Amino acid sequence: ALLPREARVPGTHPDVRTDVPDPARLAGRRVLIVGGVPQATRAALELAQAGAQVTLTHRRAGFRGSPAELDALNEAGRSGQLTVLAPAVLLNVTPTGAALTVDGQPRDVPADTVLILNGYLPDLSPLQSWPLDWQGEYVPDGPGGRTALPGVFVVGDLAASGQDFKLISVGLAQAAVAANHAAHHVRPDLRVRPGHSSEKRLS
Repeated sequence: ALLPREARVPGTHPDVRTDVPDPARLAGRRVLIVGGVPQATRAALELAQAGAQVTLTHRRAGFRGSPAELDALNEAGRSGQLTVLAPAVLLNVTPTGAALTVDGQPRDVPADTVLILNGYLPDLSPLQSWPLDWQGEYVPDGPGGRTALPGVFVVGDLAASGQDFKLISVGLAQAAVAANHAAHHVRPDLRVRPGHSSEKRLS
């Protein structure tokens, strides 16, 4: 499961959220979206299309999303369907919106709803009761990602062998090795090392 990242902004506002409600519920409302993640890009487009008055802001000039979403965002900004303020710094939320600095200049943005969209964090609470010999936030792993619980393998940020060396490339490599060990666990007749595609003769 995934949980939205906590909104850590000073100030008070009656409607600050870290999730995106049904776009139809925000039609006709002024919505400030803070974030550069794909979720923020999609929310800005969906809410603007649903009739909300959208302002999208982020501390960097670039936003993330698919090429089609970024093209649609640029077009919506050019056409005035929504407003993009980036790079900008969110100073605080206020009872009527938020205070930003845009290009170093102060700017108040009125908003009925403020969405702080900074991506998600994994929710590991369902796994906490599993007998995995937890070491704090890590699960000890043996060869091939084996854990203390037979048939359960661990890779990536959760594996104790990686500790603070959290790179996607490491996680992908661990996943490939663990997948082979997991397949062998289920079907012992399968080889743990299936070979490389370069070793196979193609006819």
